[in-house]
Amino acid sequence: MRLQIVYYMKTLDKAKKGSWQTIEKVENCTQRQVFRLIELGFVKGQKVKVEAISFSRKVFLLQFRGMLLSVRSQLLQNVQVSDA
Repeated sequence: MRLQIVYYMKTLDKAKKGSWQTIEKVENCTQRQVFRLIELGFVKGQKVKVEAISFSRKVFLLQFRGMLLSVRSQLLQNVQVSDA
């Protein structure tokens, strides 16, 4: 019998307010969404700070590359991160 360990990475929509995260991977998006995220700077290794989260956790305010960006949590479910 072989034991297989599955490691699930945390996604950006699960991050806490005030935490710094490092982007590891963008996946499970349409090609159009992937290109848009890359244009905005969501690339591997980029550090992102979660500045604020709406009460319903549907919208996140992110800080990175000197800008503040408001993003829906539905899109952030596709961005895998690790603690910075």
